[in-house]
Amino acid sequence: MKKYPKYIVLPSIMLIYFIVMTLFMTKENGWKLPEDFWKICSMEVVIIVALFFSLRYLHKRRNS
Repeated sequence: MKKYPKYIVLPSIMLIYFIVMTLFMTKENGWKLPEDFWKICSMEVVIIVALFFSLRYLHKRRNS
Protein backbone atom coordinates (compact mmCIF):
# COMPACT_ATOMS: atom_id res chain seq x y z
CA MET A 1 0.00 0.00 0.00
CA LYS A 2 1.40 3.35 -1.04
CA LYS A 3 1.59 5.91 1.74
CA TYR A 4 0.56 9.41 0.66
CA PRO A 5 1.76 12.52 2.49
CA LYS A 6 -0.60 14.06 5.02
CA TYR A 7 -0.65 17.36 3.12
CA ILE A 8 -2.41 15.59 0.22
CA VAL A 9 -4.66 13.20 2.14
CA LEU A 10 -6.19 15.56 4.72
CA PRO A 11 -7.28 18.34 2.32
CA SER A 12 -8.59 15.71 -0.13
CA ILE A 13 -10.74 14.11 2.56
CA MET A 14 -12.00 17.53 3.65
CA LEU A 15 -12.89 18.42 0.05
CA ILE A 16 -14.82 15.17 -0.42
CA TYR A 17 -16.62 15.74 2.90
CA PHE A 18 -17.50 19.30 1.85
CA ILE A 19 -18.94 18.13 -1.49
CA VAL A 20 -21.00 15.36 0.13
CA MET A 21 -22.37 17.68 2.82
CA THR A 22 -23.21 20.34 0.23
CA LEU A 23 -25.15 17.85 -1.86
CA PHE A 24 -26.92 16.47 1.21
CA MET A 25 -27.96 19.91 2.48
CA THR A 26 -29.19 21.12 -0.90
CA LYS A 27 -31.21 17.91 -1.25
CA GLU A 28 -32.72 18.50 2.22
CA ASN A 29 -33.65 22.07 1.20
CA GLY A 30 -35.44 20.88 -1.93
CA TRP A 31 -32.42 21.62 -4.17
CA LYS A 32 -32.68 25.34 -3.34
CA LEU A 33 -29.41 27.10 -2.75
CA PRO A 34 -29.12 29.39 0.28
CA GLU A 35 -28.54 33.10 -0.37
CA ASP A 36 -24.91 32.97 0.72
CA PHE A 37 -24.09 29.65 -0.96
CA TRP A 38 -21.24 30.95 -3.13
CA LYS A 39 -19.73 32.86 -0.23
CA ILE A 40 -19.71 29.70 1.90
CA CYS A 41 -18.26 27.61 -0.94
CA SER A 42 -15.50 30.08 -1.69
CA MET A 43 -14.51 30.35 1.97
CA GLU A 44 -14.43 26.56 2.31
CA VAL A 45 -12.18 26.26 -0.74
CA VAL A 46 -9.88 28.99 0.60
CA ILE A 47 -9.59 27.14 3.92
CA ILE A 48 -8.81 23.82 2.20
CA VAL A 49 -6.18 25.43 -0.06
CA ALA A 50 -4.58 27.22 2.90
CA LEU A 51 -4.50 23.93 4.81
CA PHE A 52 -2.83 22.21 1.86
CA PHE A 53 -0.09 24.82 1.53
CA SER A 54 0.57 25.06 5.26
CA LEU A 55 0.79 21.27 5.66
CA ARG A 56 3.06 21.02 2.61
CA TYR A 57 5.32 23.73 4.04
CA LEU A 58 5.51 21.97 7.40
CA HIS A 59 6.19 18.63 5.70
CA LYS A 60 9.08 20.08 3.69
CA ARG A 61 10.46 21.86 6.75
CA ARG A 62 10.42 18.65 8.83
CA ASN A 63 12.15 16.63 6.12
CA SER A 64 14.96 19.09 5.46
